[in-house]
Amino acid sequence: MAVKFLVLVIASVLGLSGVLGADPDPLQDFCVAVKDNKINISPPKSKKDDDKYDHDKDQESPYKVEMSTTNSSDISVVVNVNGAICKNPAMVTGDDFLFKNLVNLGDANNMVGSIVTAANIGMFLGLNTLGISFARIDFKKGGVNPPHTHPRATEILLVIDGSLKVGFVATNNKLFTATVNKNEIFVFPRGLVHFQENVGYGTALAFAALSSQNPGTQQIAPSLFGADPPISDSVLAKAFGLKPEAVDALQVTFSKDKESSWSTEK
Repeated sequence: MAVKFLVLVIASVLGLSGVLGADPDPLQDFCVAVKDNKINISPPKSKKDDDKYDHDKDQESPYKVEMSTTNSSDISVVVNVNGAICKNPAMVTGDDFLFKNLVNLGDANNMVGSIVTAANIGMFLGLNTLGISFARIDFKKGGVNPPHTHPRATEILLVIDGSLKVGFVATNNKLFTATVNKNEIFVFPRGLVHFQENVGYGTALAFAALSSQNPGTQQIAPSLFGADPPISDSVLAKAFGLKPEAVDALQVTFSKDKESSWSTEK
């Protein structure tokens, strides 16, 4: 039954990605990204060289574009699409579209009791230009995936085991919430603040599909109290009705050197 629901979730997000996704439509069947690629654009050596360049004529541009990769087997790649260099299609194999890192239980031993194992363009190169990504979310008993947003994606969540209290806040500050049980799904609209809490009797497991290859995740508390450089105490104190010393304490809690204790991303 869970497998059928996974198929439904993936099919739904593939459909949504064409309508709601932030990613542009691909111009080819696939574009497996090259790992560790780098693009360097060098300006003209002098203003004189730039002035001599006639943009209306078919001549070599003074702007030099160099693409390189630490993977020598992909050195023949010269195409840049959606910010990532495409691997030579002749060298692509089925393994480029396979991702195995969601198999294992995530370590949710942090202060919030949850951990997200992502499968996005950052680690699953076959997703490049396809407008979709995936994630596994493990919860300890009572664990929470704290309020956060995905600025570039709608999310569909499928509960595999346990029960989750979930919700999102609309732009008029209205909270929409529900309890999602095993084999049930819930959708979080793109860009809205949302959360999940394990309200079952034991651990919980959920999978999420998102309508972008790179949905982005911005956790609310760390983004405000862990900003680098920090947001001024006076701004945060007035915004949240807190005393400056309370702001200082929260900034210490969400500081970069304590990220391992509050971060929910693997």
